[in-house]
Amino acid sequence: MKITVQNVKIDEHQIQLEFNEHTPQVTVDGKAYNNLGDLVRDVPEFSQEKYVNEIAYITNFIFSGLNFEVIQNIERFCANYQRSLQEVEDLKNYGEFDTRVIKRPYIDKNQIIFFVEERATGLPFKVEGPFPYSEMEQSFSYRILPYRN
Repeated sequence: MKITVQNVKIDEHQIQLEFNEHTPQVTVDGKAYNNLGDLVRDVPEFSQEKYVNEIAYITNFIFSGLNFEVIQNIERFCANYQRSLQEVEDLKNYGEFDTRVIKRPYIDKNQIIFFVEERATGLPFKVEGPFPYSEMEQSFSYRILPYRN
């Protein structure tokens, strides 16, 4: 059974982020993809820097499903994170991470960089991967932010 969780538009392409039997997949113009390499090969717009926000959403979904959410509204995330640090005892045990480094998705030296929130804990992570993506062996790293000094 397929469940669509989000729609994204890149140029004339309608893109659905879906779960197909619990597996994340991306459907573009009726064709389903479950790996980033095939998607980039077939949809060249996916390698254009002007779509960095959309690419971050799609990439994150392929690699993590709904485990992480791309942080787009940085001020709201930081305010919620600070409030949670005060209110959620388990979150205090992790210490305070440096949310000052969070930025909107961007490209730097052939790397796409974006920040995500782990849905289960609310913890912030930095995601980095090759841009443009071209090889199946290339991977994305999800690293928790450094502690705040």
